[in-house]
Amino acid sequence: MTPIYKQTRVHLGCGQNLFKNWLNIDKFEERADLQIDLDKTPWPLPDNHFSEIYMCHVLEHLTDVQKVMDEIWRISKNDSKITIIVPHFSSFAAASPFHKHFFNSQAMNYFTGKTTENYGKAKFKIKNTRIFWYPSSNEEYLSKSPKRKFASYFGEFLDFFINLNRNFFERIWCYWVGGAFEIKWEISAVK
Repeated sequence: MTPIYKQTRVHLGCGQNLFKNWLNIDKFEERADLQIDLDKTPWPLPDNHFSEIYMCHVLEHLTDVQKVMDEIWRISKNDSKITIIVPHFSSFAAASPFHKHFFNSQAMNYFTGKTTENYGKAKFKIKNTRIFWYPSSNEEYLSKSPKRKFASYFGEFLDFFINLNRNFFERIWCYWVGGAFEIKWEISAVK
């Protein structure tokens, strides 16, 4: 029997970054509300329950992206707010030996039902896709030194041009600027 949760927002793979008034889930972090191995499906979470889901730099570590996306879809309410952030394939962070997958900005298209290559149940609407040249998901990292602050401002300038045409960036000029750091999708479940 799946326990009933008061929280309607879940932070998947929270690590040490626990969100207040969210259900924080992680495989290793003992302070998390639940310790769950996200590679083992189905997750012990209720169907159609969560109105907001956040997953930052986790999906690339998991074995079966399709199963994970199916689980995210299963636990989401219709039109839920889902944020997924992963390293961009050109990032030095993508080369980690602990990463099992590489992503470009088109990866979530396979979960919209608009391609012939969606093999699972999950169907999402993409609300926003952004590539970031410099880390967008770690404010503490950004504020550490003047060099990082400068890189952050320079990144905002580059981000504007990168996101004018992400396909052109990824195919043509990605490596001219040292690649990008991460991709952020804002999607919602379609049920």
